[in-house]
Amino acid sequence: MAKREELIENGKDFLQDIAKLLKDFGVKSLYIDKRKKHINTKGKISWALELIISPKPKNLLNLWGKIGFEYNFKRAYIANVADQYLKLKQKILKEK
Repeated sequence: MAKREELIENGKDFLQDIAKLLKDFGVKSLYIDKRKKHINTKGKISWALELIISPKPKNLLNLWGKIGFEYNFKRAYIANVADQYLKLKQKILKEK
């Protein structure tokens, strides 16, 4: 999400609320990253804030399996493929 410099704390609060919601679904967030400084034509500075989610397989299964991307068919399809791949990978690793 992009936030003007004077609203960065507001953006961080919002992403912390999202992290709390994700936690209820078993999705672990690692931290909030502030990057990509941008100065618009009026000289106002804004920053990109990103909620970084743990890339561990169990975490991704919870993210893609419980939450998904219902608003976007292509992303929903990719999430379903990734979810099934991780489940198959875990099954194969358990059998070894």
